[in-house]
Amino acid sequence: MRKFAGLLLGLLLPMGFARAEPYRFCVGVAFQEKIAYVTDIFPNSEAQNTLEAQFDRQLVQAGVPHVNVQCPYPVDRVAAFDAQHLARQFNEEMGYTVRTISIQGKHLSQR
Repeated sequence: MRKFAGLLLGLLLPMGFARAEPYRFCVGVAFQEKIAYVTDIFPNSEAQNTLEAQFDRQLVQAGVPHVNVQCPYPVDRVAAFDAQHLARQFNEEMGYTVRTISIQGKHLSQR
């Protein structure tokens, strides 16, 4: 019985606990303009500070000044969607206009 349980556990562990691909989103808040830029959810495993620096550069290149950037690192895709929803809701409650931005490769586009 122990052999069977060990074999079963050995087969199921890799399938059930495989690390999910990390999904991210970023938020850039232009305080003076009262606009929050929220990206779509996208797969990404880069370091948080690297991703935030890239997103900040992209916003500056797109002409968005004075932005505070954050790219949270949720545990999985569902958590990323939940966190994104809360970020949108929070910024709307604070009186900010929320704009959705898509990240296509290294390019931003507003929707």
